[in-house]
Amino acid sequence: MTVVRKAAVATAAALAATLLLAAPAQSNENTTIESDSLGNIFTNADDIEFAVQAPGAGWTIVDDQGRTVLTGEIGHDSSTIAPDIDEPGHYTLTVEGETPFTTTFALIAPWSGERDERFAINTKFGLPARGGAPMWDPDTKTYVGGTGSQSLDIAPILAQTGVAGIRDTLGWGQFEPEEGLYAGGPAFYDDYINTASELGAEPLVILSYGNKLYDQDDEGFGAAPFTERGIQAYAEYARAVLDRHEGVVDTVEVWNEYNGAEAPWNRGPCKADPKCYYEMLKVTAEVVHEAHPDAKIVGPAAVTLPYAWLEELFSHGALEYLDAVTVHPYGFPQSPEAGYTAPSLPGVGLEARIQQLDELIREYNDGEAKPIWFTEVGWQSNISARGVSEATQADYTVRSQVIALASGVERVYWYSLENTGVNRAAPGQNWGMVRSAADPAGAYTPKMAFNAYATLTRVLSGAEFDHRDETDPEIRSYEFRRADGTPAKVMWSTDGPRDVTLMSGSDVEVTRMDGASRTLTPFAGGVAVTLDGSPVYVEGEVESIRSGSFLSATAPESVPAGGVFEVAVSVDASDLSRAVPAFAEVERNSLQVVAPPRQERTATTTVDAGDGIVTTPFAGQPEERSRTVLVEVRVGSSLNGWLSTTSAVE
Repeated sequence: MTVVRKAAVATAAALAATLLLAAPAQSNENTTIESDSLGNIFTNADDIEFAVQAPGAGWTIVDDQGRTVLTGEIGHDSSTIAPDIDEPGHYTLTVEGETPFTTTFALIAPWSGERDERFAINTKFGLPARGGAPMWDPDTKTYVGGTGSQSLDIAPILAQTGVAGIRDTLGWGQFEPEEGLYAGGPAFYDDYINTASELGAEPLVILSYGNKLYDQDDEGFGAAPFTERGIQAYAEYARAVLDRHEGVVDTVEVWNEYNGAEAPWNRGPCKADPKCYYEMLKVTAEVVHEAHPDAKIVGPAAVTLPYAWLEELFSHGALEYLDAVTVHPYGFPQSPEAGYTAPSLPGVGLEARIQQLDELIREYNDGEAKPIWFTEVGWQSNISARGVSEATQADYTVRSQVIALASGVERVYWYSLENTGVNRAAPGQNWGMVRSAADPAGAYTPKMAFNAYATLTRVLSGAEFDHRDETDPEIRSYEFRRADGTPAKVMWSTDGPRDVTLMSGSDVEVTRMDGASRTLTPFAGGVAVTLDGSPVYVEGEVESIRSGSFLSATAPESVPAGGVFEVAVSVDASDLSRAVPAFAEVERNSLQVVAPPRQERTATTTVDAGDGIVTTPFAGQPEERSRTVLVEVRVGSSLNGWLSTTSAVE
């Protein structure tokens, strides 16, 4: 049964308000854009406003389908851009001129209600500063210098993601700088733990890594504990963490990615040895539970899904000491449905991999299941062989988590909240759903994944997985149900755009991944929707899902950048004994299409192609861009279809 946590208390709201500072986005001395909303993330359309300094320049706003939404001009001194936008979504603002500049912004629904512990995220508040960790002064018994790697000024954005938990570290060497002295680490350790708790995001603490006061490798660095003294000290550190943060931290994770033999933190003779991990886990669990019997011990935070390594670990009896089995099932850049190339199951999707892990756990746990947590999973949006576009990152953010929840995974800690750098080609810098504090586009400006995640938590928090619908193999449809019985489906296509008819006897609400939604009214027993790789949410009773629809929208396979192209809307009444009067809105254009009984009719209009959005920037491949056109179709006076058609932009 899913536990749902209460929304942030009044003190959290007050904290967020004090932290909600202006976030300047600056490219050079000639062009600046800034807003009064941190990260250009807005929860009220009336607040969308930018102060711009770019004399004599024009500006353009494009949405996440590549559609030009608004354009305007800037005066000769400075100007305020207050765009008339009321549709939730992810937008790109470009100021043209001598030095063109681009930033992004998002309009989302404000977070309210209850937080669901299944949704959590990795933060980097506890990591040492980029310039070096605060140093312990043994004379004054205090820490000197240094700050947290990720600033707490991002806390309001964390709150708006809708997560109920974070995962971060309280480094052993910092927490215990002298033998037996649990100083707690630098001040930002306590700060981030308390801030996260006040925002309603329970901290999961990674107990990491070696402490050179005890076991060391050949170079004198702290190693993974391998002596009785070192293992006992690690267990005492775990207990001290829970002592210090009692009532706030109740779950700790024993080490991180212990099976990664080449990881720099897995030093010493025990690195990647399942038997060594078991010994450390056993002692840690015994020491912790003596003082904190209700604390949760989770691990081994295994990277990928290394079944052979896990089987050896379980064979020693590790499951007796684990409240949840934690893994990091990375499979990038492939899709979550069918692309995993990690060991044991090449080319097999996430569902099958979770099932195999569950079977392995039951084999070594007397046939009983153990909770499975993903304490890291994600896709990096960078221009590299293992990266994906920001649009694809957003798609996989939703698809992977829906699959995980539907497969019984109890918690998913997304990796991660913030990019760690500004180099778009660097593999390690682009995991976040918002950009880094130092990004030229502006501190914490949103990527498409931010809208995708915010919509996911708003629709599915508190909703339990019910079943997967029977559909064509290329269509995924997972139904969740809220406590009051209200259904919510998450649907997408793994094989390009597919028109479907959702059979229903009542209105249904369809919400796109960016947060935009429409209420559709059935005609002839159903509503028409186009599915593609970007999931949509359907709220309301749906009796069945049929491939195809009597409504469709089409466009050329490819269109010229900066040009115009034709979009056709068709109404097929071949199976109907009555005429179908349809009225279509194709962006800013209106069409009327009336299909006589047993006949089909089509009408066309043209739209601007623009530059499209980047879809597949893999290394060694030319950049690919696409343009999606959304089409609303009314049959009679009611909105019956919300369709889309996508073209490559060349």
